[in-house]
Amino acid sequence: MKRLMAAICFMTLCYVGTAMADYSATVSQDVTLESISGTYAGTSLYAGYSSTYGIENAILLYNQPSIPAGQTITDVTLNFDVWSLPSGSHPLTVSSNPNITWTPSSVTYANFGNANDSLISQIANPAVQWYSVDVTSYVLSQLASGNNAFTFVIGTADESQLSTSAYYGIESDRYSGGIYASYLDYQTAAVPVPGALWLLGPGLAGLVGLKRKYIG
Repeated sequence: MKRLMAAICFMTLCYVGTAMADYSATVSQDVTLESISGTYAGTSLYAGYSSTYGIENAILLYNQPSIPAGQTITDVTLNFDVWSLPSGSHPLTVSSNPNITWTPSSVTYANFGNANDSLISQIANPAVQWYSVDVTSYVLSQLASGNNAFTFVIGTADESQLSTSAYYGIESDRYSGGIYASYLDYQTAAVPVPGALWLLGPGLAGLVGLKRKYIG
């Protein structure tokens, strides 16, 4: 009986698929987009408002990593490190943008199309720490549309209403050799093994027959 149950469990696992895998994608390029001064490509990204530089948004581009055959994406998170805070508390926003062909040298606040930003998440009271934001829906929708790149915009909800400088500092891919650079984290699950799909029914039937033979 124990052997019978063990065999059934093994075949069920082969059919359903329970293996989990973890993949990641580092940022392809990032830059701070400023409404007054253009762009800033230093070792930090900024999100908020500066009386000198205007509205500041951190924009980040990622390319889809190679996910092995037999794995299906279940969860994707955007991870980034906030290292400095403004004097007041301002909600930090994470949005997506359909522009996936921009480059740090050519993008401007005017041609990027911030009006096309689509809010993904809002952090009410940010602190100096790493954040992990669920971006699964956006990534899967992009992949379903045949797009293998993703643009994220990190800003503040009330950036256009600020009258004094108030912005967050976010680590870029250029800080300390990319050690603190933002990244996408993928969780995947194994899909059913085709061979096991065909063998599951006959296999179980055979095992049941063996049980009856030995019991009878």
